[in-house]
Amino acid sequence: MGKHTITSRLVKCPICGIEVKSRGLHAHLRLVHPNSDIKRELRKQVLSPLRPGERVVFSLSLWKGWNQTGSENYLIKHAGLTMDDIEVLADLFAVWAETGSINEAIVEAEETTDKYIVREAEESESED
Repeated sequence: MGKHTITSRLVKCPICGIEVKSRGLHAHLRLVHPNSDIKRELRKQVLSPLRPGERVVFSLSLWKGWNQTGSENYLIKHAGLTMDDIEVLADLFAVWAETGSINEAIVEAEETTDKYIVREAEESESED
């Protein structure tokens, strides 16, 4: 295994606001803020929501591992889902898999639950 050329992005410490590399945030928290809840502070920074009142309940990535040549694997970074969340998502994905349309799945999920689903599609992404 050779040297890696992956560079970390800069992030702000959620406690003091100092910019550190994302790979060094844990060490910064451990050394500079030893009395803090490190896991909670890391989760705050890594999974920071974009809007007031928003919270991240699930984070899933595709990862090829360190060698970057293998097949992609699913990497669950955070899972704070309730059973209600899981049931809504299970129904959403079942309809999506059946119809092939995320829009139809959203409409049906909204009809059967009291939750609204807002889709943030990238501009280059097609509707379905």
